[in-house]
Amino acid sequence: MKELKPWEVVSRKTVIDCKWLRVDEGIYRQQNGALIEPFYSEYRPDFAVVCAFDREMNLLTVSQYRMGIGRVLPEMPAGMIEAGEDPLAAARRELREETGYEAEAFRHLFDLTINAAYSDNKAHCFLAEGLRKVTGQQLDETENLDYRWMPIGEVMENLHSGGFGNGFNAAAIYRSLEILGDKTKS
Repeated sequence: MKELKPWEVVSRKTVIDCKWLRVDEGIYRQQNGALIEPFYSEYRPDFAVVCAFDREMNLLTVSQYRMGIGRVLPEMPAGMIEAGEDPLAAARRELREETGYEAEAFRHLFDLTINAAYSDNKAHCFLAEGLRKVTGQQLDETENLDYRWMPIGEVMENLHSGGFGNGFNAAAIYRSLEILGDKTKS
């Protein structure tokens, strides 16, 4: 089997640089000598995702409009990890800000690279247990979302139909259900 090697950087420049995104345009040489040009790489901050079920196996979801696909999606509470912030601290903060809930315990599920083909950011996914309502939503100026408890039957329908829209949401739900056990039939 051939040993694959990283691409050689021939040239690279930043074409977009803002709080949410940096995009680099580059020319790269593969180990067989072929040039790939232009190739665009994007760099976004990592984010925390919280999967939270209550005792009756209802899932705490948020819904918001997603410009990329032009529709409102049900999702898990999630948000950008601030510079220097621990992923677990970000998960706790996002759960509280977006839903007003806190959790007694958090379990790290996994870290998932969103699209390794051209980006390096990760979703740090957590299972939250022992939820209690402590406050109202504390949304950022750019957030326009609502939250609700989704019954397990509807959760499963959304998983099977692709209704959650993002693979990391589906993966976090499936992993959480593995951990919590098959309570969907009770």
